[in-house]
Amino acid sequence: MKIFFGGIFVLSFVLYLVAPGYYSLGYCSLLLSIFIFSSILFLRITKGITFFNFHMLFIISMFFVNFVYPVFLRPINIAYFPVFNLPFNENIITKATALVQLGTSAYMLGAIIYNNKKINHTTNNKIHEISYNRLTQFLIFISYCLFIIFLLTVGSGFFKGVFSSYSSTSVYILVIFQPVLYLTTIVSVINMKRKSSMSFISYLNSFKMALKILFLFFILSFLFVGDRGPVLYLLIIILGLYSYLIKPLKLRTLLPLLILGMFIMTFISHSRTTDSQQSASNLKEYIDTGKNRMNLNSFFDLGMDLIVNNRNLYFGMDYVDKYGINYGKTMVLYPLSIIPGLQGFIVKITGVNSQSLSTAHIITTETFEKRKGWGLGTNLIVDIYMAFGTFGVVVLMFILGFFIQKLQNLFIAKQTSELTILYMIMLSLAIYLPRAVFLHPIRPLVWSYISFIALKSLPIFKMTRKTLI
Repeated sequence: MKIFFGGIFVLSFVLYLVAPGYYSLGYCSLLLSIFIFSSILFLRITKGITFFNFHMLFIISMFFVNFVYPVFLRPINIAYFPVFNLPFNENIITKATALVQLGTSAYMLGAIIYNNKKINHTTNNKIHEISYNRLTQFLIFISYCLFIIFLLTVGSGFFKGVFSSYSSTSVYILVIFQPVLYLTTIVSVINMKRKSSMSFISYLNSFKMALKILFLFFILSFLFVGDRGPVLYLLIIILGLYSYLIKPLKLRTLLPLLILGMFIMTFISHSRTTDSQQSASNLKEYIDTGKNRMNLNSFFDLGMDLIVNNRNLYFGMDYVDKYGINYGKTMVLYPLSIIPGLQGFIVKITGVNSQSLSTAHIITTETFEKRKGWGLGTNLIVDIYMAFGTFGVVVLMFILGFFIQKLQNLFIAKQTSELTILYMIMLSLAIYLPRAVFLHPIRPLVWSYISFIALKSLPIFKMTRKTLI
């Protein structure tokens, strides 16, 4: 298989080099065909114990973010979604799609190369053998405290259902609260007495009542304002823990779940508002707003929030053609975010314009400067490309694939608490990552891992053994 995926990589590289400097539906369709064929084979080889893994979610997201518009939507309507009315160089579409296929083939090659390595399955402290009763209770308590502080500081707009109405203080609280809640969820399942025959409903009922109540308020609160990201991350973690630690989700169950999830998230997107005067005062108004605004012309409308990021790919590549790569300048701030306040401190003492250190800011400000509060986001491939060019896309996507496959294999084989936390955090970000910056996962990974290591080292939270079931 290494030879096969190596061949796909070489083919993708050649197709990138000879890609025409104009939009070609036939060429983009060829690239999509290679993407789909290699993805199907890749997912079968790397699925591990379940298809509900990082690779599956990541590949599906890459499809919507980078391939749907040039192959399916642009031939119908150049401005199928309003964002494509904004200016970008249409002649770069084919070249950009070829770059995505090249990056994806590098990702697959990196994963396949590690997938052949043997893993020692011998380990101590497997998660089915250990219990963290006190730590679970403590994390639930901290999660409640942070959620209450968030609600006290978020501002009235949040309670009126106004999207992106958070106060500046509540944003910082949310940055802390989210990884704490996700860590709480993971540790709670590790601590749970699990049976392989357990149904999904029984699994949900096995969470402590206090945590189930917190889940309910957390999900309803963020869906009410239309902020689906925090909820989506939590739901992926809950499903991932069930699929890996209790009963693997089968493909025939997974696909309907994904479609249903896309429908619900799209409905919520249409139901939300940024105007407090138009916000819904009750559930009926909220549902009616979504029904009136949601007009599905095709299946791909369900992937709108992913597809619109395709423009960022085109705009960013054209930007590099004009101004060149920035040699990693736009990636400097993200490792600094691990230490709270360090980003702002570095920007202040260096006097650097923080907007020039983010591909999302560059794309937004270069598109328009006077639309306050509007953000276009970025794109994984173009985030790397703007920093390091084609070479960077190949190398970093290869490293990402290698890292994910190594983490997945180690997690399945060893099933320690630490590996469970790391893999579940990455899994939760799999759908979001293709439309985000490359180093986006670094802060939640490091914060969750260090927090767990620090807490479990305290005598009061000492690990205990539980009876195997």
